[in-house]
Amino acid sequence: MKPFALESDRLRLEAPRTADIGAIYDACQDAEVQKYTTVPVPYTFQDAQFFVSQVVERVGRRAASTPGGSACPEPACWSASSASA
Repeated sequence: MKPFALESDRLRLEAPRTADIGAIYDACQDAEVQKYTTVPVPYTFQDAQFFVSQVVERVGRRAASTPGGSACPEPACWSASSASA
């Protein structure tokens, strides 16, 4: 399955990319994110790099090799940004 984005006038959702590592790291420093998700604590920059390079790409490879392009049962990974970004 080729990468794709879902986009509205205000929001764009797409798979996280290498360029998103810094933002993922920053978001995972929030105590509320750490409290309500399963991110490692402390969350390091290397954790963000691993997430994008291994987890997201592995799900994408599995989706590409699965009939219909579905990566199920694993959840999809999305990166949100403003539509103008």
